[in-house]
Amino acid sequence: MKGLINKKIVAIIAITALISIFAVSFVACNDNTDNNPILTKEEYTKLMEDKGYNVVAMNEEQLKSALGNTNVTAEWGIIASLTSGSTSESEMQFVSIVKLKNDEDAKVVEEEVKKVADKGFSIVRNGSILLVGSDKAVADAKN
Repeated sequence: MKGLINKKIVAIIAITALISIFAVSFVACNDNTDNNPILTKEEYTKLMEDKGYNVVAMNEEQLKSALGNTNVTAEWGIIASLTSGSTSESEMQFVSIVKLKNDEDAKVVEEEVKKVADKGFSIVRNGSILLVGSDKAVADAKN
């Protein structure tokens, strides 16, 4: 009886240790620092359309322009804009959402964009996704 209880205790401790190791590994290897899920192009499109934004896919020329003077390539990109009859051009809400090949490429582009971005622009990198645009639109894309 005593041996059976000891085996159960050892098994519980072993299982708890394994779960702890997996939890630490997943957290340590996750570059998603904002705890925002990384969405697909279709998911971002739906998210922004549901919030009233007009969404269009970026063509190859627009993607090259968004990447600046970097030697990285993008997998896809979209532009979401929100205007109303009373909104002036300076108050228009917009965000460019670009998916890079990997996190390192996204970091390179993020640094390049920071060099040329104006005040009132938000730049958020979530893994290999880069969000650049007006404060409100970037916040809308993050949620």
